[in-house]
Amino acid sequence: MGTTSGFEIAEAAFSDIESFFLSPVNFQINRELNVTTMRGNAAIRGSGKTARVRLSYDFCNYELSALEDYIFVLTIICHELAHYLNFHNEYKDETELDSVALESRADHFGAQILMVLITFGSKTTRLMKQVDAAIDPTVITKSIGKSLRLIYDEIYINGSSELYPEPKLRVGISIAGYLSFYHRYFGSLPEGFTVRFLLTVMREGNLSGLLEGFDENQQENAVEKITSTHAQLQERFPLMILGFKQKFGYFLTSQFDASENDRAKHRMMLEKHVSEFELS
Repeated sequence: MGTTSGFEIAEAAFSDIESFFLSPVNFQINRELNVTTMRGNAAIRGSGKTARVRLSYDFCNYELSALEDYIFVLTIICHELAHYLNFHNEYKDETELDSVALESRADHFGAQILMVLITFGSKTTRLMKQVDAAIDPTVITKSIGKSLRLIYDEIYINGSSELYPEPKLRVGISIAGYLSFYHRYFGSLPEGFTVRFLLTVMREGNLSGLLEGFDENQQENAVEKITSTHAQLQERFPLMILGFKQKFGYFLTSQFDASENDRAKHRMMLEKHVSEFELS
């Protein structure tokens, strides 16, 4: 196993995301790294042309050597990328539910971004293999479970407030985001895949107790607010659904209700990758 840093993980992720856009778009992620004046590890600041991802000095200089720690760091980055790519700073919260909805979306979409990066991101996958050369789909799924527990203990619990979904719900939303990626990836989830994925994630992360007792009303309200909020934002910012290369736009647009017909069209294109993602 090798070591890497938060800075290297972030730069690989940013570069991969930029490569997913069509060349004429000339899309670049504005960022400030090694920030010494931040309270937390990561944030989005500014709006319009001044919008940027900010990562703290400690976060960028954090060194790690385990795959679950890599995914832990990448999850934090992808949560902020979800805010950034969805232009969340352009939306002014009017109620606490607005913030909960945006944070829920960032957890869900951030999980999708993470899966796209570890599946298609050339620089991300190369760096991951430096940390653990033996990675395969099962190893990654186990590491997702372990990292999700770390995120719950160190981020969701410590950052709990009325502006975020409850910590347990955030775990469920993240898992739903992973499965949303796979649902698009396969066209429709293979028989038994969801159960195997969930059991592996819950077992490795000791998460089974956390997925009980959700506040269903909060979840339903958040989903409804996510839909209405992003409908408004999509009208103002077409880059949310345009500009990506076709292959990546299928996974990274803000339209998370792709039809069965749309998924079927991509199945043949993704057959090679599908064969590589069978969990043992």
